[in-house]
Amino acid sequence: MHIKWSFLILLEIVLMIVGAFCLWFRVLLPIAYYLVAILISTLTVIQLFKRSNSRLVLIQIFLLLLFTNNIYNFYTRYQIIPFGDANWDCAAEKIYNQTGMFSVIDPSKPINFPGVYQPASILKWYTEWPILHVLAFSLSKISGLDVFYIALILPQIISVTSFLFVYLLVERLRISLQLNVMTRNLALVLYVASAEALFYPTQFVQQNFGMFLFFAVIYLLYLSHTVPINSIKYKAICIVFAATLAVAHHFTAFTLASFLFLFYLLQLIGKYLSGTNITRKYILFPYLSESLTLGLAFLTSIFMFLWWDNFGTIIWRFTDSVLTRFIQTLMGIRKFEYAPPVGYYPEVLKPLWAMVLLRFRDVVVYLPSLAGIFLIIFYRKKKTPHESFLILASFSLGLLFIINNFTIRVQMFRLFIPALPLIVLLSASFFTFFTDKYKGLKSKLILNIILLILIFTAFVGLWGHEFAPVHVYDTSVKASDIGERNFDYIRVGEFFNQRVNATNYQTIWVDDDAALVWLLQPDNYYKILRLWPEYFAVQQSTNKPKNELICSFRDLNMYCYFAGASLRIKTLEEAKVLRDEFYNYFEGRFNRIYDDGKYIFWMSDFID
Repeated sequence: MHIKWSFLILLEIVLMIVGAFCLWFRVLLPIAYYLVAILISTLTVIQLFKRSNSRLVLIQIFLLLLFTNNIYNFYTRYQIIPFGDANWDCAAEKIYNQTGMFSVIDPSKPINFPGVYQPASILKWYTEWPILHVLAFSLSKISGLDVFYIALILPQIISVTSFLFVYLLVERLRISLQLNVMTRNLALVLYVASAEALFYPTQFVQQNFGMFLFFAVIYLLYLSHTVPINSIKYKAICIVFAATLAVAHHFTAFTLASFLFLFYLLQLIGKYLSGTNITRKYILFPYLSESLTLGLAFLTSIFMFLWWDNFGTIIWRFTDSVLTRFIQTLMGIRKFEYAPPVGYYPEVLKPLWAMVLLRFRDVVVYLPSLAGIFLIIFYRKKKTPHESFLILASFSLGLLFIINNFTIRVQMFRLFIPALPLIVLLSASFFTFFTDKYKGLKSKLILNIILLILIFTAFVGLWGHEFAPVHVYDTSVKASDIGERNFDYIRVGEFFNQRVNATNYQTIWVDDDAALVWLLQPDNYYKILRLWPEYFAVQQSTNKPKNELICSFRDLNMYCYFAGASLRIKTLEEAKVLRDEFYNYFEGRFNRIYDDGKYIFWMSDFID
């Protein structure tokens, strides 16, 4: 029997290799990809129910995590760093390698044109939280690998480590709550199939590292509250992780501090309500150390504000705008708004079948968690510290989500990420409660179908909520049309090295600034400017740049599907009009110095 199930694992590995081959060489798509997705989903569901107690199930879920996290890399052949922001984190790394020292990077020669974005300006923001860069720099020096490969490998390591802490937290809580093994397996599948677990874990960005640290703090906080033995050790390690998070990522550190204060507030409310009829019947919270929660909340806040005040000073601009917006809303000066602004995605990435699957995934992963928390509250009348921690932590994160949507208004998925381990555990507990209560083939069949569709959706929907990146596996959708980055841009490197002397240009205008991170020396990063509509106003201004280089890496398409709500160009139609205007302007006024049928460069006549 063991040989049989080992064979199924081997079969799944073979299917993953086939899927990677098809994505890499763009053959037999999309049919082969769909078949691979269906077969892997089927094998996973079979193992979940037939061998729920086997370690092979955990291996299978882990393989699923590795494969789904690399689907985009298979598509790009590991030739680009996903997506845009990660490349500027790499730019910081290149500067550190060049200078041999860590410091806040501020472009020494800012170029100020009204409305024009200078991508290198983000370096100051990124390098004020340097832990990811320090780690990557150290790994690069130790291994001898180029920064580019570190930026591809390190996110995978962080993703696996985050998954490990999710597993540890889910497994500890499952055992303590006396839930069956199926609950753990379902929770891990829900985690791996969620859009959030497929987005940041694939990127060389600070939020990915912050996500890992947040999971670690929550797990250690849980142990500190519920395991008397070695609790001092857990508290000490927890403080170290919290302090590291303050230096790793601004928003995740703020989320942790807010979560801890809300957790403490709910502890006080629970203490105040203790002894009432309601708490005696349903929500009687066993004692959890209030001083521990409050102490960690204050320490995290102190670490965070000390760092912000001395190194991460740029954050104060953002906090000022948030406070101003909040006060203006309370005073009636500003219109009341709820929830963050939505993104804009082309219809080609929103086929009806994909949108149905994406909605289905969101419902399956997130909605049952609401039922799961009420099951813990009302069906488990005798509470232990473990139930108490789960309830308080869940409500704290829920309150944080609501508060964010009324005040800070960052993208919703940024709040889903830290709550994900608890969300998937609660959702999984609801599903196992459903199958236990309604025993029989019918209930298991329903759950089998749900999981089969869910895992398949992870393959076709990947990290999307409002869109599906179908161009990754469907060759009928042109990547260039939806603003996807071209990943063979490195072929122009020889031309850049031999014919383009960036020091001769005052400005370098580009439709994909990430490509220039790898083609230019760091000394010239400050010259990079993004080709937005304001370019034409610059050309009419009195301080028009003298020597200009224009680089087209995406056919001058300024729409970018993964930019979401931060898009300046919101539709493909708008991008097409702008592209035509750019081509007409450049061809009439600049010299075309390179054209290989895909990439085009223009330059102005040099003015001494």
